[in-house]
Amino acid sequence: MNKRIEEEDRMNLTDELAWATMREREELIRSNYSHTVRTSSQERADEPAINGDQVVFVRDLRKTYAGGIEALKGISFEVGEGEIFGMLGPNGAGKTTTIGILTTTVRPSGGRVLVAGHDVVRDPLAVRRTIGVTFQESVLDNDFSGLDNLRLHARLWRVPRAEADERIAALLDAMDLTDRARDGVRTYSGGMRRRLSSTSRRSAWTPRYARTFGRR
Repeated sequence: MNKRIEEEDRMNLTDELAWATMREREELIRSNYSHTVRTSSQERADEPAINGDQVVFVRDLRKTYAGGIEALKGISFEVGEGEIFGMLGPNGAGKTTTIGILTTTVRPSGGRVLVAGHDVVRDPLAVRRTIGVTFQESVLDNDFSGLDNLRLHARLWRVPRAEADERIAALLDAMDLTDRARDGVRTYSGGMRRRLSSTSRRSAWTPRYARTFGRR
């Protein structure tokens, strides 16, 4: 009898501890949520007015990777309409991370980033629809000719053939590649590959802002 009473007492105590723990967790969650709301409201209140001519707006951008590696520690900068902007720095300075955040392939740990007025965290698809990117590494198919590479990109984006051919012809002429359009990409020089690569995305659509990203 006494043994059963002791077991019941232990069960009651266990239940009380469980409920107490749940209440503590609920209070902690509510406290963290309130703090987050206050912080977000304060950050919005402290944000400077964004100029309509700003293509890129970066404020207090931070990124911490797994293991506590801080790639970005609160950088801020702005890029205006028509401005040519470059980032210089040694290896590990955070250039690639910054570009990844601007192109929505890397999620920031803090701060705010707007590209063409769109928040990279809240509306990444709108950002991607607005920009064009030429990466440091080639994305061309070496087994195709320059013309076929451009046609491939246009087909992937479902651009009508007649419209694609007209756009491709104009781009090849602008990049001075018309005479080599039917030659294999393997025979192109480095500069020709770069010009063709920067043209490939435009064969499918015309971004509002086009960027060439590479390390320097």
